[in-house]
Amino acid sequence: MARREKSGLQFSQIMAIVALVVLIKVGEFVYENWQVLLVLAVLGLGLWIAFARARSKQVQERLLGLTPEDLDLLNGKDFEVWVGSVLEAAGWSCSFPGQGGGDFGADVLAEKEGVRVAIQAKRWKKKVGNRAVQEALAGAQYYRCSAAAVVTQSSFTKAAVEQAGSAYMPVLLIDRSSLSDMAALLSKLT
Repeated sequence: MARREKSGLQFSQIMAIVALVVLIKVGEFVYENWQVLLVLAVLGLGLWIAFARARSKQVQERLLGLTPEDLDLLNGKDFEVWVGSVLEAAGWSCSFPGQGGGDFGADVLAEKEGVRVAIQAKRWKKKVGNRAVQEALAGAQYYRCSAAAVVTQSSFTKAAVEQAGSAYMPVLLIDRSSLSDMAALLSKLT
């Protein structure tokens, strides 16, 4: 027995026609109301930016009240954000060059009153050695800074202290004992 062919339009064809009609109507609406849609898009972008800034401010406020013991629990990225948050609260302008890839030795770039400092942030359990000083100096050179700093919630090796003292530009070493004075120590460079 031969199968009878269905006459008329199939469901997929009907859906294609409906989709085409909807697309045409949406196109007409956009063409007729493009100014309104542009305003809505700009407002949406503005709201997104405001939300992102508010979220960033919340993170900064949460990080500012941390104790050295709290800092021991942070990961490296959060420690970098903490360093930037403390400095921004003290009037420094900070950026994080490593967000899109390599940081060339500077986890945080801090700038105030024309002075730019490349900061290498090390959230380590062990003492921080002279390699961190070398990285900070490389970052300072790459980003054309006038000084470098290494910040840690730990302490520094003798070699790190010696290298920082003999560097061709000022290198501040800020360890656990001087973390609370970090912004004031950096401000001495301005």
